[in-house]
Amino acid sequence: MRVLYVCLDRGIPLGGTKGASIHVEELVRAFDAEGHETVVVTRSSAGAPKAVRAVFQARVEPRMRWVPFPTLRRDLQELAAGPALRRTVSDVLRAFRPDLVYERYALFRTETVQEAHSAGIPVVLEVNAPLIEEERAFRALALGRMAARAEREAWRAADLVTVPSRQLAERVRALGQARVMVVPNGVDLRRFRPTEESSAIRRRFGLDGRFVIGFAGSLKVWHDLGTLLEAAAGLKDGTNPTLLMLGEGPERARLERRAASLGLDIKWMGAVPDWDVAGYLSAADVCVAGLPSDPRWQYFSPLKAMEYLACGRPTVVAMAGDLADLVEAGAALGYRPGDPFDLRRQLAAVAADPGLSERLSRAGRSLAECRTWRAAARSILQAAERLPRTESKAYSQSRRGAPRRRAW
Repeated sequence: MRVLYVCLDRGIPLGGTKGASIHVEELVRAFDAEGHETVVVTRSSAGAPKAVRAVFQARVEPRMRWVPFPTLRRDLQELAAGPALRRTVSDVLRAFRPDLVYERYALFRTETVQEAHSAGIPVVLEVNAPLIEEERAFRALALGRMAARAEREAWRAADLVTVPSRQLAERVRALGQARVMVVPNGVDLRRFRPTEESSAIRRRFGLDGRFVIGFAGSLKVWHDLGTLLEAAAGLKDGTNPTLLMLGEGPERARLERRAASLGLDIKWMGAVPDWDVAGYLSAADVCVAGLPSDPRWQYFSPLKAMEYLACGRPTVVAMAGDLADLVEAGAALGYRPGDPFDLRRQLAAVAADPGLSERLSRAGRSLAECRTWRAAARSILQAAERLPRTESKAYSQSRRGAPRRRAW
């Protein structure tokens, strides 16, 4: 199948280190590995893609500099970007002639689904979050009504919507889209696996004799890192806890101040290239994936949880959303979200029982082996192959006589 992958989110650069960028790269790589031909349209790039494929960048000139209010200026710029984004998508559709368009949902964006349907091409829309709610809660949104109209149009018009969690599927269905498929986040077992780098990394960062608690991900509110700090700081003195934090984000300054007030030892690694993450995780005695206690924000399916399990790290997760499934499968321990005392109890159990650590390590790796990105890609494209396709006359004529595979 010829797949056009589109990501027009201004905040998700292709080749970046945060979870959303990794998600894009992993799924595209999985499409390739499954034998499909993939081309990418992106809004921004953080460097060369990690796989050989054609990448088209939609060029958008900044406008509205005269608008004095930053949030309004940003939203107006997004609206003004529409024609340029539409042209890029349209040009690539004509040049590549895909069998399927797979788009990652972005605020204000409806151009891809409109252009694809004009060409008679089915669209699978990947919705990873209710972005309007996130913008209002954690950042700001000036043109909320216009964003909401675009969201309804994109979600309802897609031929199929994929989501990473059951909670998010319910939200999409509530907006009028019945064709929803839950595809949990996966992992690349070639890069995330048990390694022998633990001793070297522990020596390099002075972690010998410490109980190392690992976290990998963006430092944002919805990862509930304040609960992790409180839990780690309260462990018994003989445990010698150290947090190994992989990632950057807007919460770092606040977390640094809180850690200092608690007297907690933290190693801040910053943004780590995804191909190095497994080595750092190997130095952790346990890893944590949290979610906030507010049920509104429990739709996440954190990438980090599957990476921990694939690396054979004993893992503790919040008993919330789809993370609870990992506990029910025996692959992780669970704690009440937002409860540092319950999280501390689970961390202490891992520290005190090598046998428990070993059992969690084996069970986690076994579960990860069933949750790969290739398996996710396979299920998506199998569902996509069953979608109806009615080509427009002009597009059908443009494809007539064209070779099935194209050199780029």
